Amino acid sequence: MRLFARSARLPGWNLLARSTAELALMPDETCWHHQAGVKADLWDGRARMDASGFVARTRGLVSPLLGIGPLAMAVAATQRRDMRNHGVDVVLSARPLVQLELSATLGWQQARWTGAVPAGGPNRPLYAPDTTASLSAAWRQSLVGTGSVLVPRVAARWRSAMAVGPALGLTDGISPGGWQVAAALQLEIPDGGWLMSLECENCLDQTLTDGAVVGLPTLNPPRWWQLRFTRRF
Repeated sequence: MRLFARSARLPGWNLLARSTAELALMPDETCWHHQAGVKADLWDGRARMDASGFVARTRGLVSPLLGIGPLAMAVAATQRRDMRNHGVDVVLSARPLVQLELSATLGWQQARWTGAVPAGGPNRPLYAPDTTASLSAAWRQSLVGTGSVLVPRVAARWRSAMAVGPALGLTDGISPGGWQVAAALQLEIPDGGWLMSLECENCLDQTLTDGAVVGLPTLNPPRWWQLRFTRRF
């Protein structure tokens, strides 16, 4: 599998109606992205792997800072932000037993500015953690005599530190990494088309900084619970 692309994005469509002659728009953004990978079925079809690597270079990167649209103020062409990135993505799924489903993902990248670091911003591109990973498992247990299936699920997601912009409590605009866990207990009734589940997100109530707005951190959603009833017709 191979993929390569070149893209361009015009700057500030919402600024084009302005008549201020002194307004200097940022240069067009262009990006070259090359990607190659493999897909494979393993273990007599009970496991599947999808792996790919990529290299990307972006010139004139439009990157938000402080939660304000990047084109809200004029930026001279000499202050353009260029970025280079490369990394790998791996997705694994397996069914070692008829009842057991497992999956895992791993992503690694090195997104960095090339040349001068943008003035007033973090020393790394925003929202680009070096590493992300996830693990999930589900067990399908048939309830004899009821025609229903009980399915407990659990998933854990982790990311490393990432730049989110200047904010109170953060050093150099970098948000520390951390784990989040989600879980569900589902009851499926295939004959009636019913699905009932008790679900939680961020079950361990971990706090992560996902962004920054005018110097204040924005946090991930807190722990929440949901009771869901679904009927498929």
